[in-house]
Amino acid sequence: MTELMQAHAQWASRPADQKHLSLESLLAATDGRRIASRERTVHLGDLALGATDDEVTIEAGAGSQPARFTNWAFGQMATLAGAPASYLRKLPTKLAQINLEAGIEFLGNRGVETKLYYRDDGMLDVLQASTGPAYGRIFDSQVVSAVMDMNDDGRWTVPLQAYDGVLSEKSTTLYASDRDVFIFLVDEVNAIDLDGDTFYRGFFVSNSEVGKAVLEIDTFLYNRVCANRIVWGAREVESLRIRHTHFAPDRFASQAAPALKSLSESSAQPIAEALRKAKQTQIGKSVADVEKWLKGKGFTAPQSKLAINMAQREGTGSRNYDPTNLYDLVQGGTAAARSIEHADTRVEQERQWSKLLDQVRAQ
Repeated sequence: MTELMQAHAQWASRPADQKHLSLESLLAATDGRRIASRERTVHLGDLALGATDDEVTIEAGAGSQPARFTNWAFGQMATLAGAPASYLRKLPTKLAQINLEAGIEFLGNRGVETKLYYRDDGMLDVLQASTGPAYGRIFDSQVVSAVMDMNDDGRWTVPLQAYDGVLSEKSTTLYASDRDVFIFLVDEVNAIDLDGDTFYRGFFVSNSEVGKAVLEIDTFLYNRVCANRIVWGAREVESLRIRHTHFAPDRFASQAAPALKSLSESSAQPIAEALRKAKQTQIGKSVADVEKWLKGKGFTAPQSKLAINMAQREGTGSRNYDPTNLYDLVQGGTAAARSIEHADTRVEQERQWSKLLDQVRAQ
């Protein structure tokens, strides 16, 4: 078991205007932005920068209107131009424009393209993002809509046990800004009893249509969620990550949305039964047997040794874990995977360990 801090980080940092009390409110905020937005792929050489009294503006070719940058889009454009955004923000506006133009002109002469993402904001358009031309945008409102579709029975709610069932700006776990969206919902009604311990199901969904982050779905069992939104006693954590590459919209349609729908339609009882079976499954009589078995499953010797070591360490406390037991071994393997810094590698190894439970789920 472990603690998940993603929701706590959101709870501790989001201002009031990014907090929502319902999925409907979240959809209205994100879909309104999408409706008012448009994309355009241009050569950097066609861009023209200007300056007002207090900010740099941008025009995307002949006939286009000037647009102001969001803070995020300015940082993206500065990175593209090879000029530190933090440095440019300290300069007088005209000087910042000149520095930014130099980097853009250098790349423009080499035929580099960028995909611009605008929002109509009245008198002056707003540039929300500047990404590579192959950027595959998954809209934040698409993600919210998929969550609403999978929750048509209202089973999944904001975790409110720590707030006596009262939904407020303080307790909500539904967030959206001009950069991203984050959703944390749980099923507090259909509890899972596992050898005297009570667990619930929950999930995180996050996305950024402007390139701040990938689309990520994390599902898990947990013991409780405290008032500051730390998820305690999490286990069976599984993640799906989709980068915003050219095929990202297709992957969202074929993988992410169906995964959410499957989560809503599945029963909690088979999960508990699979875990009980795993606790009754012995892989072998010794650590050597376990290492041989894991080798046949595609794990390397270092991965196996670390998982076995972590399984033994995870067991300190009320019960000694046995690495020859399938359930205990998977706990050790997923704990070892969580120590990996690179996110893609970590997620893949967590998934690889969790798949070992498939053999008892199929029985």
